[in-house]
Amino acid sequence: MIDWYNLLVNAPWIIAMALALAAFGYASWQASTQKEKFRVMVGQPGVQMTLNLAGILFSVGLAGSTDVLWQRILWILLAVGFAFQLGVDIWRWWGARGQDNET
Repeated sequence: MIDWYNLLVNAPWIIAMALALAAFGYASWQASTQKEKFRVMVGQPGVQMTLNLAGILFSVGLAGSTDVLWQRILWILLAVGFAFQLGVDIWRWWGARGQDNET
């Protein structure tokens, strides 16, 4: 029989790893087609937002899969840090879009 709780708890970090791998793969493809460095492509706002979202999912998944309280607290704090960084990235991206429309 399927242990639905474990499936639900472990799904976010597995999805996060797939998302991060896809973001890195896309950045690598972009770097090769645009003759740019991989590091420059990973620094693009879309890739950064995707990696921060993956960080949130990864942290939440591991927070749910541990039974030790201090580990759970640390994983939640890390998720909050990724969420804050995602918010900052969205704020910058949205502001940059507004400046493009004004000129």
